[in-house]
Amino acid sequence: MSRRDEQRVTDLLLSCRRLSDIASRGRDEFFAGDVLQDAACYRLTVIGEALNNLSPDFAAEHPGLQIPQARGTRNRLTHEYYDIDVEVLWDTIAVDVAELEQSLSGVAEGLQMFGATEPPTKQHSRRVESDTLDLW
Repeated sequence: MSRRDEQRVTDLLLSCRRLSDIASRGRDEFFAGDVLQDAACYRLTVIGEALNNLSPDFAAEHPGLQIPQARGTRNRLTHEYYDIDVEVLWDTIAVDVAELEQSLSGVAEGLQMFGATEPPTKQHSRRVESDTLDLW
């Protein structure tokens, strides 16, 4: 199933907002356990995948989205998962994600998807409806 660029922007904003929620818990809580770190890795992987799969025309219209960097982060998290520097992970979610979210909010406004202050809600994300984890 192919997703439109507008859907990917919604996915991106949702991931940015969830990462902002993680960062808002603070550095100490982030470093205290694996659950928040794993959640951050997952959301950064989603960001890298969504940015990498934007249409070439859309990507060319929005060069500030730093697609190559996000793709590199996604690849590192996916293929070198055993060697993740948690300090770098924290810096990424605490600083870089906020910048990406600001850029994406401008993109979303241009697409007239929703207002700048209205975050995507849970209704934008797919739910797993079966006990078999059939995601497709």
